[in-house]
Formats: sequence, C-alpha cells, structure tokens
Amino acid sequence: MKAALCLTLFSICCFALADCRGQEKPISSEQRSIAHQMLLDVKSELKGAYYDPTFKGVDLDARFHEAEQLVASAKSFNQAMGAIPWALDALNDSHTFFIPPPRDFKHSYGFRMEMVGEDCFITAVRPGSPAEKSGLQAGDKLLRVGNMTPNRREYSKLAYLLNALRPLPGIHLEVTKPSGENKIYEFAAMIRQETHLMGPTDFNKELWDAQSKAALYDRTSKRISDKVLVWKIPAFNTNEKGADSIVNEAKPYKSVIIDLRGNGGGSVDMLKRLVGDFFDHDFKIGELKARKPEPVLVAQGRGDGAFMGKVFVLIDSNSASASELFARILQIEKRATILGDVSAGAVMEAQFHPLHLGLDRVIFYGVSITRADITLTDGNSLEHTGVKPDQLILPTAQDLALGRDPVLSRAVELAGEKISPEEAGKLFPVRWPPDFK
Repeated sequence: MKAALCLTLFSICCFALADCRGQEKPISSEQRSIAHQMLLDVKSELKGAYYDPTFKGVDLDARFHEAEQLVASAKSFNQAMGAIPWALDALNDSHTFFIPPPRDFKHSYGFRMEMVGEDCFITAVRPGSPAEKSGLQAGDKLLRVGNMTPNRREYSKLAYLLNALRPLPGIHLEVTKPSGENKIYEFAAMIRQETHLMGPTDFNKELWDAQSKAALYDRTSKRISDKVLVWKIPAFNTNEKGADSIVNEAKPYKSVIIDLRGNGGGSVDMLKRLVGDFFDHDFKIGELKARKPEPVLVAQGRGDGAFMGKVFVLIDSNSASASELFARILQIEKRATILGDVSAGAVMEAQFHPLHLGLDRVIFYGVSITRADITLTDGNSLEHTGVKPDQLILPTAQDLALGRDPVLSRAVELAGEKISPEEAGKLFPVRWPPDFK
C-alpha cells in the first residue's frame, strides 16, 4: 500500500490537473540534465544530514536510482522535477521535502482550503478574484481538485503540489455547497510577473517572506472583557522579547486564549520561551533523537513573571510543528485546555539546505531535511499523530459560509464570558497579501 501511495504522488506530479494546463512542452536535454543534477545534489545532502542514519530502513540508493530512471523517461521538465519529491516521499517525513527553484511570477488561486475533520472545505475566497466571480464560497466542501480527491492523510502533498511544485494557470473544482447542491467550478489563477532576480543571499529571506504573507492573520490580541484576552499567533517567528510580550499583556487577565489555528510553526527558541512563560518553574519538555547526542529540551520558567491564570489553546488541522508542540506540552502538564480539531501531526526539527546550479545563469533551489525527531515526556512523538484536543469542535459548512467561529466562542464560554459564534468570527478578519491589488 505504501508503494502505491508513493506512485500516486509521482503520478500527481506528472499528470494531475493537466486538463487545466494543456499540453506541456517536451523536455530538452539541458532540462533533463538539470533535473538529474538536482536529484543527485538532494541525495548527497540527505545522506549527510538526515537525522536517522538508517533512513528508516529505506534503501536510499535504490530509491534514488528509480528516481533517476523517472527523470530519464520524463516527457516534460515538470515530470522530471516531480521525481525529486517522489524520491523523498519514501521517508514519510513531514519536514523533509524538495524546494523547487523560485519562479518569476506571483501566483494565487484566490481561495484557501483546509481539512475540517475528515472533509476538505473552502475556508476563504479572495474578494474580486476569479474564484469569487465564479461563485466559489467559504463553506463549499471540496470533492475533487482536478483529478484528485482531498483526504486528511495526503492533504499536505496536495497543497505542496498545487502551490510549490506545480502552480497552475487554472483549476478545476468539484464541490458540494452548504445547501447540498453539487457544482463544478473552473477559473483562472491570479498571476503577476516579477522582475526581481533573486540572488544567493536572499533566497532564505524570500522563502520566509512568502510564508509570512501566507498567514491568515497578523499576530495580534483582542480584549473580550477585563477577565479574558485572546492572542492570535500565526507563526512562531518572533524572539524571546516578542514571546514575553504576549504573556506580559495577558497578566492582568484571569484567562488567556492562545489561538494557534493555521499556525505552521517556526522557531524552537520561541517555542521554549513561550512554554516557559506559562510556568513559574523549569521543567523538561522532551528529548531530541538526532545523529549525534542532543541536550534535553528544557523550558525555563519565568518565576513571578509567569502567567498563572487559566489557559485555553485553539488548534486545527493546519496547526503544525512548534504550534502543536506548544499545545501538547501544556496539555501534558495539565496547564491548558485544548479546543478545536486534531492538529497536523507534522512535528520534526528541520534545517534548510540551499543549493544552486550553474555559473553564468544560476538556478537556486534547496531541500528541507529533518535533523531531529522530538519525543515528549509522555514517551511519544506527534509525527503523523497530532494533538487530540480535549474538546473536539469542528465548524460546519454553514459556520464557514456565515463566518461563524464556534471554537473561539466555546473557549470564551469556558473562560467565564459570553460571545456568540457570529461575534467571534469577526474578531480576526481574513487578511490577504497585497500581491494582486
């Protein structure tokens, strides 16, 4: 079954949504050579840096040899490039993935989607976009994206293929409306050509900026009453002072709600600092499994400066890495009540490896490689498991269509105050990056 899933990934890389794209140009000998060299470079980096020297029992040489054959037989450059993530997919590792060369255009489908329980929903549609003009709406349940059926186990692959590996000029969606009606949508993506040529010194910055712009909300707080404060944190991307500021603002309140929905993670240092901000004493977070011995992960408590009131943490299927570690650590220590959906189960510590080809015309690309797995004090890793909330609360299609937020509403209720799902849904409006204004 696992081999079939891997083959499915390569098939998607090669052929998915071809009806929206049309016939691709045949691959040139130069392009095939480029894809082959990228594959070899990624393999070399992986062999030298992956946290598990046994590669989870995968025969890496055999796997990459198959990938070389796929490059040799590819009919287009996109098919050849698809062999690289196919090779890495054998590791079944959320944080080990190929980062293709940056493109000379900005791209957006004009909508956001998310797994809610076992179903995939449209959660937001950009005003004025072709997606909105076609009639697509928040609350539409996705049945098919091109020739793919979204499912929770492989959702991250679908998002990676659509947004990173093969962004498409147009897309085909089959949905069920909140009313129960089935509809088909086909519309163009929004594309804007870029003139900026990226150099080796700002490749990392471009990647980080792109991730920051993709966040649903700015990091901000909302006062519910003189007893309850809500912090919306879209990423773990601040320093110790920034982490402390979250708790310092919360200290006058009896309860704080930390909203980590959509938070894809980030800095381990911020994670440790923010965890420590909710304890008056030091304690062990967990252990790192790496090629070389690593120090035990410890959260340093803030003593009298810690927030000692009630804590509620909100998570969803897009809460990943550091954000789900934060939720689980506070859950294990019985320091917080966790509400929402099961988190992503994408929890490893990785390092970005920049790569390049060429002299006169340089091609930049890279690979993210897991350097350590994290085992928490309960003896478990969250990889492929995620955090199971204390209260599982899933918004319905109607909730999404009407902008209601039953998860935040329930957290406020547990904190001793009242706010309707309609009011809660207005606290943090969706923010879209200004790329297509």
